[in-house]
Amino acid sequence: LEELVRPADPAAQALWDYCRAALEALQIRQGPAHFEVMETKEGPKLIEVGARLQGAIHPPSIRKAKGLSQLDLAVLA
Repeated sequence: LEELVRPADPAAQALWDYCRAALEALQIRQGPAHFEVMETKEGPKLIEVGARLQGAIHPPSIRKAKGLSQLDLAVLA
């Protein structure tokens, strides 16, 4: 299931913090990253991370919802 959440949502902030810590631990400091994270009773658990664009999201849909897509940001970088 994929859904957009507001950045101010506490659950989104917890996932953001978790993913940022994973990027730091893996020393991924530049470029796109794709995460699969499962929410558990103990908190988020990392399934996988790839230093690549996410493949399942349709960039024009995200661009319409957010103004930019992950592809747009990778090109700008």
